[in-house]
Amino acid sequence: MSTSHGRLLPVTNRKAIDSSGRIASLYDAYKDLIFESINLSMKGKRCQEIKSRKCMIINGNRDQKENILKTIGVENELRLSLSLNLRDKTGLAEILDYSNPINEYTRFFYYFYLGREEQVGDNPIRISYSDKPTKPPIGTTHIITGIKTGIEIIAVLQLTSDTQRIVEIDNALQRLRTFLLNDDRILKLTQQEENLLTNSIHTKIYSNTHDLRDINRLDDVCRFLKQAQNKTINDIVYYILRPINWLYPFYTGPGVEFISLPEHLSNNIEEYVLQLRDDILKLKKCIKEDLLKLLNGYLKDRLSNLNQQWFAVNKKYTNEIDRLSKLVTGVRSGQTSISTVEQTLESDQKIQLQHMIHDLKQNINDLQQKGYFISDLDRLKFQYLNVADYGIDSVDNERTIECKLMPNYERDWVLCSNDSLNETNPSQLDHLRHGMIEELKYNPNIRLLYADFSYCSFELQYMLKLPSDKHYQPNNKSKSTPKIRSSMELSTNTSPRTKVFTDTNEPLVQPPKPQTSTTMPTEARAYQLKPSKSENSYQASTNLPTVHSLSNATQTSLLSQNKPYTSSPRPI
Repeated sequence: MSTSHGRLLPVTNRKAIDSSGRIASLYDAYKDLIFESINLSMKGKRCQEIKSRKCMIINGNRDQKENILKTIGVENELRLSLSLNLRDKTGLAEILDYSNPINEYTRFFYYFYLGREEQVGDNPIRISYSDKPTKPPIGTTHIITGIKTGIEIIAVLQLTSDTQRIVEIDNALQRLRTFLLNDDRILKLTQQEENLLTNSIHTKIYSNTHDLRDINRLDDVCRFLKQAQNKTINDIVYYILRPINWLYPFYTGPGVEFISLPEHLSNNIEEYVLQLRDDILKLKKCIKEDLLKLLNGYLKDRLSNLNQQWFAVNKKYTNEIDRLSKLVTGVRSGQTSISTVEQTLESDQKIQLQHMIHDLKQNINDLQQKGYFISDLDRLKFQYLNVADYGIDSVDNERTIECKLMPNYERDWVLCSNDSLNETNPSQLDHLRHGMIEELKYNPNIRLLYADFSYCSFELQYMLKLPSDKHYQPNNKSKSTPKIRSSMELSTNTSPRTKVFTDTNEPLVQPPKPQTSTTMPTEARAYQLKPSKSENSYQASTNLPTVHSLSNATQTSLLSQNKPYTSSPRPI
């Protein structure tokens, strides 16, 4: 402790996540920022060699919410300033922006080497200085009166999921730790261990030493650290702070008072903010990377809506961080009471933000499930169609829907449904898809389509099949529409080669080659499958809609509404 006019003034240590400071630099502890320096004489400076070492290997896990900076000893006040964005994340603090998931395959390799300590004398009267301002700059709360130099690193390692290799890598990490803490001069690793450290893990280095940040191999980092133990290290790992009254004993302006938040309150705010930040980063990655890849060009409007929703959540999150930052700096400067902070933490803004995050997570999950569904359709040889892209709305009917969805009437087979029907009748969906897949085996020229009515205003009351090939009566030159039985009506002991969408008494005839002019068939068959009262049985509609003859102009207009065929996404 130092004194000022008989008063004891605390001496504070701060991790040097910003290495720009030096002895006599001014410091703003409200936001943990370093200001300009005062020219102090170094005649009274004291130096002490220390040369202490510390090394830890910390296992990650899925439930690990503890801030890794807390584990390595970063002070509560500095961690809170970092989490509230009161200062930039530099040096070791950049680990807060680590974007990969932390789980049971994560390892933190921490090393700390303290070389020496330098301080000015305890009594400022005996220190000579030049160009000392008559009063400190606004916002100054402390002055740096000492530094501790050395090396500090955190290596984040993402391991393979192979259990045997994890054991071998953990053993190699222990050998590296022993090498750094003992007096061995040569690192002895087997070729297999070197290969494991190189090929089986992803390594990211955070350090106060710039030379270490570009090294990707942990064994090379350890060799560098070992050599540095025998050298003079000038990189700062700690600042020693004294209150500004130590240098300006009669100053009573802003910055004189600094009040630390109680540890429990500081921890509560930090945990809340870190959880918010984690949610925001995960939501952003899911929307802008994972869903974008999964949907593979489908449902662009839905994805755009999610992006807009995320922007709104992120703006609300930024406002919440600003609100908490003002509360914290208010307490530190003595302008806000601690009780006020405790009472206002559970604000309407916080509750609203939590609801917005919950809703966004639910919408992401829904679209993610749709992405998996589309991938499954692709695996089953179905092309996915979002009928909202085809101009279908509440004024349409089955005839107009059939015209809009079928650019290639001769070979398209369409299964119409929506999310609600699929959830209510999953067995019916599976049955219909299976029937169409069986037909594809014996008629490879057809194209299977799934028409999704989930995002349009047309209310689909039941799953609907729209077969679009033409059938002909045998030995009859005139075209006719044979009596068709639903696939749900087919006998369970039908032979494997039974055509699912055709009358079993009438053979399927391939349609003739299309004429040069654009024509639409005069008749088409549509299937309406209404769920019966029984959960696993269905009744075919007796009113089968038909497409009446259309003029060439009308046909061309309808065909122009259809989008070109595009390949379905590959399964993720």
